[in-house]
Amino acid sequence: MADIRPFRAYRPNAAEASNVVSHPADRYSAEDLKHHLKNYPQSFLHVIHPDFQDGQITKAGSDERLQKTRKRFVEFTHQGILKQDVQAGYYVYRQQKGAFVYTGVIATIAVQDYFNGIIKIHEQTLESREFKLQKYLDVCGFNAEPVLFAYPERPNLTSCINGIMQTPSETGFTDSEGTRHEIWPVLIPV
Repeated sequence: MADIRPFRAYRPNAAEASNVVSHPADRYSAEDLKHHLKNYPQSFLHVIHPDFQDGQITKAGSDERLQKTRKRFVEFTHQGILKQDVQAGYYVYRQQKGAFVYTGVIATIAVQDYFNGIIKIHEQTLESREFKLQKYLDVCGFNAEPVLFAYPERPNLTSCINGIMQTPSETGFTDSEGTRHEIWPVLIPV
């Protein structure tokens, strides 16, 4: 079984979450991205695309761009747009659009589980992409693009998750495409 662990997430205030979250950056046309950045000052897209604020265009992946990304992330925390949980936890996350419902647990995993075969690799990652991601993580200090893992049915885990979701979610909103997002933090007492 994979070694999953709790972590201290950075999250927006529940009441403001719909103003902070965004679709993946590559889903926006240049025109839509500019509109979104102009009209939504709390959008996380300002962290991902830090050049908008000062108008100084930097090359994607460059040291300068990564430093600006890190700076914007820190600004978001200082402004209270994002706050780090005091306690580590797991996060039950559910998306619903129409009849389709997707539920999962957000957690960290032990990288060693890749190397020892517990986590099955579905593709060979290019070494150059691994280097870029490592550089990004070293400079920025966060990962805003979670990785999806599937696991065999575990009735006890399913029952636990369903029990958690019987309570009201801490964060819940519907995005511009009609998808409902809900999060139930399961924080571990210190």
